Amino acid sequence: MFKLLKINKASKGDNTGHFLYLMINLSYDCNFHCEKCFHIENNYPNELEANIDIFRIKELINEAKKIGVHSIVIAGKGEPALNENIKEIVSEIHNIGLIPIVYTNGSTLSPTLIDFYFNHNVSIVIALDSLNEQIYDIHTHTKAMLPIVLNNIENVRKKYIEKIIELNGNRVVQLAINTTISSINKLELEKIRQFCKDDILFVCNPIARFGNATNNWNDLVTNEQDYQLFYKLSQKYSETGGPLTITEDGYCGYSRNGIAISPSGDYMTCAYTSKTNGLLGNIKNTSLKDAFELKHKYENEYYNKYGKIPCLIRHDIFDKYIEKLNNMFDEVNLNNFH
Repeated sequence: MFKLLKINKASKGDNTGHFLYLMINLSYDCNFHCEKCFHIENNYPNELEANIDIFRIKELINEAKKIGVHSIVIAGKGEPALNENIKEIVSEIHNIGLIPIVYTNGSTLSPTLIDFYFNHNVSIVIALDSLNEQIYDIHTHTKAMLPIVLNNIENVRKKYIEKIIELNGNRVVQLAINTTISSINKLELEKIRQFCKDDILFVCNPIARFGNATNNWNDLVTNEQDYQLFYKLSQKYSETGGPLTITEDGYCGYSRNGIAISPSGDYMTCAYTSKTNGLLGNIKNTSLKDAFELKHKYENEYYNKYGKIPCLIRHDIFDKYIEKLNNMFDEVNLNNFH
């Protein structure tokens, strides 16, 4: 029996080319300053753009519904629950019949918020990189936060056990732990997986060299051999065999079947990197459907050329992909100029 996270209405089958996930990055607000964070550098946010407002976010959610999206992912930036509009956004997603997926560092999961998420059918993904308080403090630049997070996890687990169902021989849960593998925590993966028991899905991925991790790389990755090992550890310990939404044919579902939007409305290949900001269009000039089809076309060229890639942004070819997008962007601008 496999364990699945309730993230869409079509967990099985061939969804190649289907637009299933819209990932929304809210403006940066976080009480952690993680060494691995995609969205900060030297412990400072790298966001300077003007943010789209709550009314436009609601329009995007409804536009996504009309073109067949099943799930809306609120991945950040930072800690989504600190955003003043989080409940209004989640309510909109739930009220029109889509599945909200909220990523969190776990610190904000108060009993009141847990009840709200529970009542609005939210699938919760909690970042947890260590069960060791000293290591946790180093990773997150917090102090004495791990006991609070672990207590919150136990509270949400007690509540969410009511949502577990058995479906087609699979155990479907609505809680996941997401661990980023580094040299600091590589020996803890089995322990964290056991901590998840049978009511929380365990997912782990190699650390990516973006954002704050770039400055902290030597602390997070001891050597190149370790870095290569992280991929094997992900395949071994992650209950999906890799990323949270890995498809039956071995691709990241968020990449293969979704698109992300930055706080300013730029389309992104993934919510965890700003490298594609401005290169795939913006909601002001490109529709969701057109942006997804364009992204899917470009990425398919790389999948067809380089084979199965569980996570495009962590792969060596991602820089080549960005270079191609930059060149195409320059060509478009040049043609428009003439």
